[in-house]
Amino acid sequence: MTQHIDSPPEKPQDHKTQPTPPQAIRSTRISIVTLLALVSLLLIILTAQLFIALNQHAQMAAQESSATATARANQLLTPSPTPQSDDNGLFQFSGKNPTDTLQVPGGQYVVYEAQDGLYAVQLGGGTPQKLDTPGYTYSRSIPPRVNSLGQVIYVGNGIWLSDIFGGTSRQIAAVDSNQVVTSLALSSDGLSIAWSTAPKSGNGNVSLYTGALDHTKLVYQQANTNCPCFRVFSFLPNRKNQAPQQLLLTDDRGDRRSTQYGLWLLDLPSTQDDSLAQDQDPKSLLTDDVSQMPLLLTPASNALLYSTYSGVVTAPTDNSVPDDIAGQNNANSLAIANLDASKATLGNAQIFLPEQHGLNNNADYHWVLSPQVSPDGLTLAYVIFSSDEQAPFARHSALYMTQINGNGKQVQVAKPGVLAITSARFVELGPWVNDHILTSYADNAIYAMDVTTGAMKTVIKGSGYMRILSIVQRGPE
Repeated sequence: MTQHIDSPPEKPQDHKTQPTPPQAIRSTRISIVTLLALVSLLLIILTAQLFIALNQHAQMAAQESSATATARANQLLTPSPTPQSDDNGLFQFSGKNPTDTLQVPGGQYVVYEAQDGLYAVQLGGGTPQKLDTPGYTYSRSIPPRVNSLGQVIYVGNGIWLSDIFGGTSRQIAAVDSNQVVTSLALSSDGLSIAWSTAPKSGNGNVSLYTGALDHTKLVYQQANTNCPCFRVFSFLPNRKNQAPQQLLLTDDRGDRRSTQYGLWLLDLPSTQDDSLAQDQDPKSLLTDDVSQMPLLLTPASNALLYSTYSGVVTAPTDNSVPDDIAGQNNANSLAIANLDASKATLGNAQIFLPEQHGLNNNADYHWVLSPQVSPDGLTLAYVIFSSDEQAPFARHSALYMTQINGNGKQVQVAKPGVLAITSARFVELGPWVNDHILTSYADNAIYAMDVTTGAMKTVIKGSGYMRILSIVQRGPE
């Protein structure tokens, strides 16, 4: 932008004046031209800087707008958990804003297992009481079983039964000194048990036993070298309120740890028949050649939850996860299918967590831990964790939940959602208290949580790992 100046014409003068020296006139004109040039240059520079500033401001505004849009999109894709009031602040529930501590049902006790014994503590909190369990030996692969009568069945020097309420214990089955118990299962009514043994030396027979609590008998036997090496997975519930007639088996491949591959159905002889079930081999339901793992059987519909693929995760080096848990196989996928016992077949499977292969970063793999189904069989909760690529290989966990619909021939699972995220180094779900209160273990403490409101309560804080076994209506006197 330049400025144009017109000089007015000089009027003729009547009188004579002294002429101006030519050099002075030229000097003045040069100074004016120089000044005008400097002013013009300054205006050009200022204008250019103004355009640059306006352009930078526009770019920053566009970047902020893009960042805001991205953040809003992420808010739609990522749950926005709200911190709540458990003592350690470990859990943040998605979409819930609890204001009160969880109020738990009265008269209920948590039965849990520690390295040195079995304990019971009030669900509402209190001092834990150690149960009378002679010969108890901790084993991750053979958790004690608790029935609705307030009795705990565990493996010690043989199979033992302890009365939680009365404090009395007795051996209900002996085991040969050259045998080791590899599995223990309890029927849904708590009146029948099944268990398996294998030879300590590796040479001998795998044996399966089942029957009433006070009267078990040998029902199946095979050479230990002739795998699948069966262990008991579960009874198949009998809808006619009769003694169980079928047993579900899995294969440990000779591994005494908490391992299970494939699934078989074994028809049991009648209670009056002392013969072995050797006239027919167990029927294969789920092959074990691709590391398929049965996880649980739903109580309402006999649907099988299983993993189509599994693997071992690098153990943390900071002692945040117990060694026997850190080294176990973990499910990498989740599928569900209806089990038709009459035809010994599984229905069409619904895979709602696909398996993963060939990822460049190990931290991108997801792993499933401790799935639990509510008593009404309609809600499934489980832990998903990942592991860091570098030492100390810390694990990062979140709680997921979904609904199970249908029964009979077709079972469907809704799309899972995040129930809560947690900063705990190790989390494991325990059994449900009722259809909306779930228990969990996290970093040396046991919690109860309401999955509908996010309200929580600390049941007990300990000094080590505690596996939650059951919720019972009464406790020791």
